[in-house]
Amino acid sequence: MNDSAAILTVWLAVGGLCALGAGFIAEGRGRSFSLLLLLGLLFGPLALLLAAVMPREGQHATTPIAEPNRLDDLARLADLRDRGALSEAEFDAEKAKLLG
Repeated sequence: MNDSAAILTVWLAVGGLCALGAGFIAEGRGRSFSLLLLLGLLFGPLALLLAAVMPREGQHATTPIAEPNRLDDLARLADLRDRGALSEAEFDAEKAKLLG
């Protein structure tokens, strides 16, 4: 066996293993098995890396929306009450809404 045949054999073996790995990872993430299998045969370890970092189907990178902080809201209400913008009854009513 000459050097080029040995290199081709190794490339096909590594590419085949990477293709199968990429295909199974992609399938587990709800993506196309056959597409990543083909990419694995063509590009070897790069397809495996691509399959590993790919998000799951239906999962999008989103920034979580900050939930209102109750303590900040209570402090704001207390400040309004202390400045006379809210009566004690209005403050108590708003505080009850915040605390549920």
